[in-house]
Amino acid sequence: MNRLKTLTLASTLILCAGLVWITQTHASANSFSRLVALLVNWTAGPSLPAARSGAASVLLPDGRIVTVGGTAANPLSVVALTPGAAAWAAAPALQNARFAPGAAADAAGRITIIGGRGSNNRAMKEVISYDPNTGNSQGLRSLTAARYQFAYTTASLGTYAIGGRDDAGPLASVERLGADGRWVTLAPLPEARYGFAAASDGGDHVYTFGGITAAATATATVNRYTVSTNTWDTVSPMLAATQNSAAVLGANGFIYVVGGSNGATAQATVQIYNLATDTWTFGPALPAPVSSANVVINVPNQFGQLVVIGGVDAANNNTAAVSLSPQVDAPPASIFFNGSTLATAGVAYSASVFTTGGNPLPNYLLVSAPVGMTIDGNTSAISWTPALDQIGTQTGTVRAFNTSGSLDQSFTINVAPPAPTGLTISNITANSATVSWNPLPAEIGVTSYTLVERFCSGRGGCSFPPVTGPLSDTTVTISGLVAGGGHTYAVRATVNGVTSGLSATASFVTLQPAPPTNVVVAGLTQNTITLAWTPPANSAVPVVGYRIFEFIAGVGQIVTLDNITGTSGTVGGFLTNSTHLLYVASFDANGNQSQITGPFSVTTLSPPVVFHNPAFPKPVGGGFYAESVAAVLDGQLTLVSAEAHSTAPVNFVIGGSGLPAPTFSLVGAPAGMAIDAVTGVVTWNPVAGVTPGTYTATARGTNSEGFSDLTFSYTVYPSGSDVLSPVAVQNFAATVTNITRTSATITWPATTDNVGVTGYRVYLVTPIIVCPRTGCPPLPVVAPVATVNGVTTSVNLTTLLRNTGYSFWIEAFDAAGNTSAILPGIQRSFTTLN
Repeated sequence: MNRLKTLTLASTLILCAGLVWITQTHASANSFSRLVALLVNWTAGPSLPAARSGAASVLLPDGRIVTVGGTAANPLSVVALTPGAAAWAAAPALQNARFAPGAAADAAGRITIIGGRGSNNRAMKEVISYDPNTGNSQGLRSLTAARYQFAYTTASLGTYAIGGRDDAGPLASVERLGADGRWVTLAPLPEARYGFAAASDGGDHVYTFGGITAAATATATVNRYTVSTNTWDTVSPMLAATQNSAAVLGANGFIYVVGGSNGATAQATVQIYNLATDTWTFGPALPAPVSSANVVINVPNQFGQLVVIGGVDAANNNTAAVSLSPQVDAPPASIFFNGSTLATAGVAYSASVFTTGGNPLPNYLLVSAPVGMTIDGNTSAISWTPALDQIGTQTGTVRAFNTSGSLDQSFTINVAPPAPTGLTISNITANSATVSWNPLPAEIGVTSYTLVERFCSGRGGCSFPPVTGPLSDTTVTISGLVAGGGHTYAVRATVNGVTSGLSATASFVTLQPAPPTNVVVAGLTQNTITLAWTPPANSAVPVVGYRIFEFIAGVGQIVTLDNITGTSGTVGGFLTNSTHLLYVASFDANGNQSQITGPFSVTTLSPPVVFHNPAFPKPVGGGFYAESVAAVLDGQLTLVSAEAHSTAPVNFVIGGSGLPAPTFSLVGAPAGMAIDAVTGVVTWNPVAGVTPGTYTATARGTNSEGFSDLTFSYTVYPSGSDVLSPVAVQNFAATVTNITRTSATITWPATTDNVGVTGYRVYLVTPIIVCPRTGCPPLPVVAPVATVNGVTTSVNLTTLLRNTGYSFWIEAFDAAGNTSAILPGIQRSFTTLN
């Protein structure tokens, strides 16, 4: 990122005024005058993507600045600034919001995020290790005390969490995260405080600056912790009391305390502490007041820039502003050639130089370079268009320099030939195509070409394996292609062992016969299928015949009828009532085949098979309950099952298989009995005076292939007979009360019956029945432990075993002896007292 190279006249006047004030007012701080002169150069850096305050920022080993947590439109968001980048980029989001946490980066580039205040406004103990590349978060040992708005820094023996506040108020406690991953409690602060900053001197001391005391006032006190003795003392106070400031140690032995609040509004102050002399001075003010910001130095242990990030402005609003300033006069700290190592002859090439540190800003020159390459001495922008005779390896050296020194960086650029142009495809047939392109200029020298084809796989991406080459000519015919195949070709050139990039691609599809249209089933028997079609109206290749395929599971598509010269074909040898997936394709004189048309799902004809569909499936174990037919309800043949405990009329239905679908009739049945020819539902309005008993009738299913009969029995019950069971008791709604060691009372909801419920039976089993997700197993066959007659819906069970679990269920019965079903589901249970 570019910074101002020289001070403007106005800046110079401000600088001079600042120097006079420092010299006259703070004679003990003369060593600061040169530093302050250089700090006047505050500039705007890349703004945060969104306003944010109360966050934590760290510098990673790769030079990225990462900002996490705080108050923002999206408190889970994480942003990162790469060295030299013009804008912040999004990093993977956090899983939990954190306001005013602590943070520290390790040598692997992971960030330890400490405490903070969560989205529930509660102080947190949680500590995580966060990977800004993947978003992976791992839990670490928690703080011994929940805290936020605390001072934190990395110093001798680990990372320190100092003071802050919990949900009750300010804290004086201090703890340290050591290399063993444990938090150790240290000597407390002389007094509780929060909203303050800390910095290490790089040795045996940690300093804290200002903050908010228990009396809720800003303080100028500076406390110093000595690691080796685990003790606190005080050093010279700051020039101005401040809270919610940020602090960082510079490589020059100064600690910078930037921004903060005086307790009422944000301030623009920069207070600089000289570790060597225990003295303070004001540096030039920030561009705007800011509180609750972050500050880092963008080159660790070197003379990089101060970077002040986000915070709260004078109107108490979050800000996205980022401000930059150098620390002291210094030569460039490092230099990087920021450009591609590849170039193309005849194509404009650009690069630049990126430096870190250095003040004043460096100028640039090319110590050595390929012919024609230039550099802008101010911006470091490199421009060059390689000539055709510069194909191959080119080297150079760039220098960054200022009044304090210089650094050189060598670079190597491989210049490739220009990519061929004018790639065209011609003479396309079903199995070949001709490819041609423009030759490279003759002055380049001996050139060869390689034709490549784009090949893409689902996971491996796309590659360009060679089709043919090296070639000296610029035209080639490719044969052996598959009809209807798609191809994308490109060509690259090679000059003296150096290969160009790919030319523009050209795509084509080889010719292919057109498929037949209007395919229909023209004939069908029990063993054969005839398909008919219309020849294609337009085909790129003349069609000479057709073939029929069948899809066989586990095998694929096989040809069942080939070399058809007409427009229909009959495939035989099928089983009756079997279903087949058929396709049709055309082919040309060379055997090239069209795309297939289909599938057509066709079922061969079959005579009918008549059957009765059982109506009462078993809920567990499969199969069906036994059933009978009773002519008792409103002229309808009604299915009932004593085992299924049916509670409502069910139609008696005749079904039938076969193709075409059969129609139904009765060939032996009493007067008044009828069957629906399509649905197979049998009804009967018996004539008066039919004697109770069991009778039979015969139903017939008929189609074009034949017929079949089914004889079934039905029973006529005496008038007023009750054949329907009571509705099942809602066992899951039963309750158990008055549980003692040997007794309990069970109460259940009443149920209904078409005539009337006459009582209930209670069943009990131990141990408790456990029902998996797939449903309860069949209930065991046991005798009822109690029978309740009439409408009573509760019973008191005695003689139970102490401390024993029981499952229970309820069965209703009517006067005819019909019993209700037992509803499947979670089994009700209880346990007696011990």
